[in-house]
Amino acid sequence: MKTVSLALSGGAARGYAHIGVIKELVNNGFKINAIAATSMGAVVGAMFAAGKLNDYEEWVKNLYKLDIINLLDFTVGGGLIKTDKLFNVLGQMIGPNVLIEDLPVKFCAVSVDIVNKKEVWFDKGDLLFAIKASSAIPSIFYPVEKDGHLYVDGGILNNLPVGALRNTQSDYVVAVDINSNVKTKYDITIQKDEEKQQNLLLKQFNKISKKFKKDQKKQYSIFDIAATSFDIIQNALKSYRLAENKVDILIEIPQDVCKMYDFHKASQLIQIGQIATKKALEFYGEKDII
Repeated sequence: MKTVSLALSGGAARGYAHIGVIKELVNNGFKINAIAATSMGAVVGAMFAAGKLNDYEEWVKNLYKLDIINLLDFTVGGGLIKTDKLFNVLGQMIGPNVLIEDLPVKFCAVSVDIVNKKEVWFDKGDLLFAIKASSAIPSIFYPVEKDGHLYVDGGILNNLPVGALRNTQSDYVVAVDINSNVKTKYDITIQKDEEKQQNLLLKQFNKISKKFKKDQKKQYSIFDIAATSFDIIQNALKSYRLAENKVDILIEIPQDVCKMYDFHKASQLIQIGQIATKKALEFYGEKDII
């Protein structure tokens, strides 16, 4: 069985594509023995490393049955959202007091310490804390505080943490870029009842977004501005990361498949992740790399 060290990028809702990527790699006989990830990639990667990816997939596909507004505590004045309730749900899914060093898959979540202005790799310690620190998007989510440090989304410095895989031993290094500029169209179909429920979830997100528009006449909310800003930063840094570190297989998910906060599109994005992975394996297989 061929082994894989996997780098998963951040990209909010687009991170659901990582679920499809992992499923397709496993279905093709690859063993994932190491994961380095940022933001949403860290969430999905942690779920796989903890053996809870199937539970997580089922949860995100049925998120429309929950009241998403009740999972997020937001303060209009501060322009920030607290994620304690959301991560409590993820914590229940993972289990209590799970340590990174005890996982069957080597795992590293990338964050940024804005007090010391440096990149931080969480490769040991509390798993839930690590993924929360890695995914605290500045200007949207509250920073995660611990011992005088403030941690935010690792994507502001390193959204494709291939370098964190340098000391892993695998047959292949696979990087998944969910913010790619490639132009690919996907023919994805879902059932009508699922589409209806997804639209209900979208309405809930729109309610949140409107609360962050001080001027309702403006076209863009803080979510739009933050998302676009992050996309620009991440794309600017990505080429440097790939130039610095060897990647055997690069799986690219187009940036335009959805907006960063289109969390209602879980089913479509998971399918896109599977299709993109299948195409990448065929491409690199033809080049005799795998």
